[in-house]
Amino acid sequence: MRPTLERLMGAGNVLDLKPTMGGEDFACYANEIPGFFFRLGQVKPGGRSGGHHTPDFQADSSAVSVGMRVMTSLLLDYLKGGAPAGK
Repeated sequence: MRPTLERLMGAGNVLDLKPTMGGEDFACYANEIPGFFFRLGQVKPGGRSGGHHTPDFQADSSAVSVGMRVMTSLLLDYLKGGAPAGK
């Protein structure tokens, strides 16, 4: 899905992040249906925010439309390409 992300956001804005040990049930779903996590930047350049799930978290609401465009494009590109073998 990286080509889709780079087409939409620009290659310089798509970064590989180190895995974390956060608790999440997503892995159970991904065993059944192809999927991946991506992080959507939500702080305006020069802005400040606390971490997720903290009282001082401040998200830029304009990131919502960007996230919807990214998720829609990822799904449409995935469907155009077909599911991986075995799924």
